[in-house]
Amino acid sequence: MANSWQLESGQEYDPEKFYTRSKDKQGHSSTLRINLPDYLMANLAELVQSKAIPAYRTREDFVRDAIVHRYAWVVDQLQNTTLATHFEAERQRLNIIEDAARRLAESEENSQLLESLRTVCDRYMADRSWDLLKDYLQLQEETVNLLPRAYQDTFRNLCTQYWSVLPEAFKMHEQLWGN
Repeated sequence: MANSWQLESGQEYDPEKFYTRSKDKQGHSSTLRINLPDYLMANLAELVQSKAIPAYRTREDFVRDAIVHRYAWVVDQLQNTTLATHFEAERQRLNIIEDAARRLAESEENSQLLESLRTVCDRYMADRSWDLLKDYLQLQEETVNLLPRAYQDTFRNLCTQYWSVLPEAFKMHEQLWGN
């Protein structure tokens, strides 16, 4: 356990000791107010009333003792880097999961966007709505830079395929309708 920190001047931590005093040797203390779940409060009250551990005269005695022991454990873990390493590894793992989830969501959104482009353009072509197709493609060109770089080329290539249809379509339209 942690023995590199001292509780009070000259007093080192002892994992076997009960730390229940509410004031230091100079009579100083600070107040800490905490809320605990009802079941824990009831368990603490039962423990204190049982007098099974005479050092615990009140629930507060138990809490003070628990804080000192947990603090000693945390300090020890940090000194040994076990806990710090664990938390860093956990943080990295969560970052990887978050990044993968974000990429998957982006991938799905961008795949849906490409599919939407195909669907709308194919519908305009089937309806021979060339002006609408042209306007839609122009609008898409304005928004392509908002996509992640990995999708911009695919999106541009798809738009280019549909743009290539338009000159012939307009020629046919003029020949048929004389406009």
